[in-house]
Amino acid sequence: MTGDANGVPFWSRRPPRAAGYAIAVVLSIVAQTARSILFPLLLVPYVPFLVLAGAIGGLGPGLVATLLCTLEWIYISPHVPAGGQSVSNIAALVATGVITSLVFEALKSEGERLRRAYRDLAAVHGESRMAEEKLGAAHRNMLTILESISDGFSIFDREWRYTYVNPAAARMVHKTPEELLSKKVWDLWPHAWESPFGEAFRRAVDENVPVRVEAYYPEPLNAWFEARCYPSPEGLTLFFNDVTERKRAEQEIRESQERIALVMKATGLGTFDWFPQTGRLIWSDSGRAHLGLPADTPASYENFLRAVHPADRDCVNDVIRSVLHRDHSGHYEAEYRTVGHDNQAVRWVSAWGTVFFDKDGVAERFLGMTLDITARKRLEEQFRQAQKLESVGRLAGGVAHDFNNLLTVIMGYGQMLLGDLRAEDPMREALEEIAHAAARAEELTRQLLAFSRNQASEPKNIRLNDTLSNFEKMLGRLLGEDVSLRISLSPEVGVIRADPGQIEQVVMNLAVNARDAMPNGGRLAIETSAILADEQFAEAHFGLSVGHYVVLTVSDTGVGMSADVKAHIFEPFFTTKEKGKGTGLGLSTVYGIVRQAGAAIALYSEVGHGTTFKIFFPSVGEPADSPAAMTPAAFPQADATILLAEDEPKVRLYTQRILERQGYTVLPAADGKAALEVARRHEGKIDLLLADIIMPVMGGGELAREFATARPGVPVLCMSGYTDQLLPPPEHLIQKPFTAAALLSRIHELLNADKNGRPPRN
Repeated sequence: MTGDANGVPFWSRRPPRAAGYAIAVVLSIVAQTARSILFPLLLVPYVPFLVLAGAIGGLGPGLVATLLCTLEWIYISPHVPAGGQSVSNIAALVATGVITSLVFEALKSEGERLRRAYRDLAAVHGESRMAEEKLGAAHRNMLTILESISDGFSIFDREWRYTYVNPAAARMVHKTPEELLSKKVWDLWPHAWESPFGEAFRRAVDENVPVRVEAYYPEPLNAWFEARCYPSPEGLTLFFNDVTERKRAEQEIRESQERIALVMKATGLGTFDWFPQTGRLIWSDSGRAHLGLPADTPASYENFLRAVHPADRDCVNDVIRSVLHRDHSGHYEAEYRTVGHDNQAVRWVSAWGTVFFDKDGVAERFLGMTLDITARKRLEEQFRQAQKLESVGRLAGGVAHDFNNLLTVIMGYGQMLLGDLRAEDPMREALEEIAHAAARAEELTRQLLAFSRNQASEPKNIRLNDTLSNFEKMLGRLLGEDVSLRISLSPEVGVIRADPGQIEQVVMNLAVNARDAMPNGGRLAIETSAILADEQFAEAHFGLSVGHYVVLTVSDTGVGMSADVKAHIFEPFFTTKEKGKGTGLGLSTVYGIVRQAGAAIALYSEVGHGTTFKIFFPSVGEPADSPAAMTPAAFPQADATILLAEDEPKVRLYTQRILERQGYTVLPAADGKAALEVARRHEGKIDLLLADIIMPVMGGGELAREFATARPGVPVLCMSGYTDQLLPPPEHLIQKPFTAAALLSRIHELLNADKNGRPPRN
């Protein structure tokens, strides 16, 4: 029996349930009919029909057919011979039908299972073909993506050979994919093995972990690459990018930031960035330092206000709050003081910035900068102090100038009288005391003029020991009774070249500083010594060279100085004294005088152990200058005419008498204009012009220029205590107060030089 159209046997197929039972009934009837024809064979006609019913319908129809045939056999066939319905025959008939039905039921169940398996297999096969098609499409899409992406993509096998390279990867290393495929990466890029790239490749494979690396590859690529390494069954998968431009941009940004940081550091600028709506505040290290806050202080507006000086806090807060309103310009400028939390140091800070508002007019950002202007404020204060000192100096200079005129008269007439008295005259001693006192007053005036910068330095060859000896009494009165003074002068000390008045000023300033450093009394020692500075000693003391020196040492037992104070001690206006008790000019003046004299100064001091100043004056190896004679030298009687211009009547009269006693013809004038008229009217010869520099109407400088036009070639000698008014050659100067001998000596020198054609000394 053949199968159906699909090639499946009919006994393995299950017909519809009703059809199966109908077939069973029909077959049982056909079997009864067949049994009647084949009566003698009894059960034989039933068997094929029972088998056919089970084959067609399965278990249910087969059993129905068996039941019907059995009932027919028993009830419908009474003509069956005796014994035909034996139990064995009936059992055989039932067993045949049941067994046949069970067999064919099993066959049909297995057929159905096979059909389902076939259908499932066909479905799986279809899905597999679809999956293969999808996988192929995905592979093609992946290749398309890899071919088009800008990232470099490479695959290496376990032997480190290229198995795939996309165009971007080949392009980044300046090769074609064909030049890379099947090549070992270490052969193509020998530097990679010992580079961060090789390290990352090996780690990704050995540890089976993804690794990211960014490094520079040298020749021939000379580029920065960022690589992401992933282990794969084949070996290694690599994504990488050329980040050279990004690294260059980062480097430029970094360099720019470094330049900005350098500018900020050089200028001392600090920055702040405040977001009022959130309260977030960012300040730079310099900005925090301007506030005097420790590095670990949180940045907040409250901490900022706490750092502002209490006297300025409310004002600063009001100004900041006002600029946060939109009706304000948004521009912020302020100067205020801050107080350091650690050392309570007061700083002056200048701050400026801009407020940015949102669309609703609410301040959303406040960006600005700060600058420590403490030094500027100090300079401003020093400038104001300097202006005060300059005013005092001008006043002192004016007083000293007038006083010099008086001293000129006192000293001049005193010396005139001394010249007229006999040696045994009892009045001579009193006049000598007057002259000595006047000379001392001249020295004091010279110091006053030096303070006002109206006195020129007049270096001379002097013995330092003599200057200190003459100054000892004044120092004793200056120091007071609670400070003991000891002066030790070495007889080996030689001659130095310096202004005696300036040396006295140096000693006086050092002594005053020592006295102030010993508020409860102490000892001050002033010593002189002579040394020979060798190369080693000269190198250890700045400003010295090899040679002989006279050393002035001033030591005290005062409070001493810290390292910070010593670093600034010679700076102008630097002082450790309370406000109003020191100008800070004393030691800076000392330093200036010392350097002007070609000397060097050294400082030795420790807190609690006193202070020692050592001043090294070069030894000149020449004899000291002789002091000026108290009486006029004997000059021959003169035969010359001198035009005298002096606005002070007493000085003019005194000078006129000195000149006339020496035989000069004097043409007096009260000011420069009057002197010029005299020069133009006088018909005789005028041999010399003697003029005060400072005069009303016309001063000595202008007079000298006009006089040179009216009387060309006539020498000019100016009188003054001021160096600011010095005139260029051929005009010459004699300082007031002057003695008769000094004046006659200068005039004699000028006139003789003019006659002999020799240039006179200045």
